[in-house]
Amino acid sequence: MARTILAEKRARKAAEDDALRLYNRVRQLQKEEDRAQKRITETKKKAKEIIRLRERNEQKLLEKEQRRQEQAEQVEEQKLDNLKAKEEALRHRIEQENKVYLDKLDVVQKTKEERAEIERMLAESRLLARKEALEQKDNIRKQQEDARRKIETLKLQKLQSVSSRVLCVGGTVGGCCTQTGTAASMWEGGGRISPFHYTG
Repeated sequence: MARTILAEKRARKAAEDDALRLYNRVRQLQKEEDRAQKRITETKKKAKEIIRLRERNEQKLLEKEQRRQEQAEQVEEQKLDNLKAKEEALRHRIEQENKVYLDKLDVVQKTKEERAEIERMLAESRLLARKEALEQKDNIRKQQEDARRKIETLKLQKLQSVSSRVLCVGGTVGGCCTQTGTAASMWEGGGRISPFHYTG
């Protein structure tokens, strides 16, 4: 009887110890689970933070890359604008130089044409002057010849007149009248020549 009671006590004690150990084990497991859950939560939190930081860094990198690309595009656009401006300036300078060249060429051409026109006018003027000089020379020669002929004619007429008068003075009235037609007009009364008509 006593052994039974002692055994029961021992069995109860063992059961209580087992329950206590089980309780402690459960509590320990619960604590470990809580710690594990806490670590999991912290890990998830850290992971989220890491992901957030990574995304933020990636966003910053993306924004930085976009800014770099935009700056590069702006630089290239500026280079293109500068090249276009240089090309336009070069084209304008070439047009101005061509215009100046064409203007000079036009001036040279006009100068040549004017010089040629002046030379042509001078040649025509010299030709006309020579022609006029030749015509004037011919006229002068003709006038001189006419003058010489008139002088010779006058001399001949004068010589004939003198000869006629001399003959009329020395001969008869009839003979004088037959040698010159002008002697009759010189005859005045008495069948003699008036001395006032002789102008030899």
